[in-house]
Amino acid sequence: MPLSNKTGNYGINNLYRPTWKITDISGYKDYDTTGYNKWAIAEIKFNTMQSYLEDVINKKMPQAAYTYFLKNDPTTDTSYLFKNRISRNLIGVFIGVKDHLKYVIVDKNGNKSFKDDSVLVFDLDKQKKHPAIEVYIDYFDGERIRQAQVPFAIDAYNESSSVEEALKPAVAFIDQSYKQGIYNDGHSKWTITVDNPHFFLYKNEIFSLCIDPAGKPESVDNRYVYSSKDSIPIGKKLYTVKSLINDTLYLSYVAPYLKSTGAINTIAPEITGQDLVTNKEFSLHKKKGQYVLLDFWGSWCKPCIAALPKLLDIHRKYNRFGLQVVSVAFDHKKDLDKLKTLINEHNLKWEHLFVDRAGTQQITKDYQVQIYPTTILINPNGKVVFRGTGEKSLIEIDKFLEKAYQPSPMR
Repeated sequence: MPLSNKTGNYGINNLYRPTWKITDISGYKDYDTTGYNKWAIAEIKFNTMQSYLEDVINKKMPQAAYTYFLKNDPTTDTSYLFKNRISRNLIGVFIGVKDHLKYVIVDKNGNKSFKDDSVLVFDLDKQKKHPAIEVYIDYFDGERIRQAQVPFAIDAYNESSSVEEALKPAVAFIDQSYKQGIYNDGHSKWTITVDNPHFFLYKNEIFSLCIDPAGKPESVDNRYVYSSKDSIPIGKKLYTVKSLINDTLYLSYVAPYLKSTGAINTIAPEITGQDLVTNKEFSLHKKKGQYVLLDFWGSWCKPCIAALPKLLDIHRKYNRFGLQVVSVAFDHKKDLDKLKTLINEHNLKWEHLFVDRAGTQQITKDYQVQIYPTTILINPNGKVVFRGTGEKSLIEIDKFLEKAYQPSPMR
């Protein structure tokens, strides 16, 4: 299947690379700090593991820490790590803040001088903008050091809607490059998006894929991310990735695929287990005839906890009409006490299931949940009618249920 190279916000991961403020700024020159309330020189890592390896060599990081990071990142191919310094693996950035304006200069050519680079100005009181830039980097291809030019967008707002947070002298780069093509399985057409954190510069490196119905409005919400090593369902067929050569993706057919994945307009997969609080047996299929709201969350997830008041409000309004709320906690066993404390403190008086993060994660895999919180609404016939992420999805569910339980319930 042929793929086209694209840039923009529809990439799978839109990898967010924060700046790291540096204290030894002697390597950079040609910048003026006059007039700024705050300023900093920071750096962006292109290949994070390469940066860690250099820190080990320079005795800035213990070998044990590097080994830990390497062990927990199965996508890293150590044959692409260079046992010496790669100068342009780090991208220098000057950041100055004056009043509610943020001034950003990116060392795009990697010469350690800001004199030949343009100044980007962000008004933190106005609508957010994420200008695109292209930066030169160096990388090791397994044989020698090579050069490439890669696209990023700049986020000067520190992922925050708070002006106070945005006023910090920090920025982030957002990856803007991906590949995309249309696949016809004989029944339907599918948009396949392919992404890689190193812009496909390393041959045979693991990459990510997303499958969407062709013609669907482009949105990164609710997309399930597959690894190129996974078995991948496309429509009613299961495939594996054979190879990605240049801009052609080769797939191998494995078998028919009839399993539901919790997508909208499909029958919700069965869930069985034991209630975390009461120890009673649970079966989702036994709740047919009622609306069921599945809330995937975790004690470690700040947005999940922030959304609890809205979830409580929905339970209060619609439980008397038959709505069943079921929370599915994705947590470590060592955090069970913390989880139960949160349930008690927030008075979450509904059923609670537990998915061990270190276990098989069957429920979250069956429902293809990768973002937290994720909320899924199942109608009385057992069909998924809504799926969303974040607190905004609860607002949409509230509107949906208000119509479903006509006449409108008293608030």
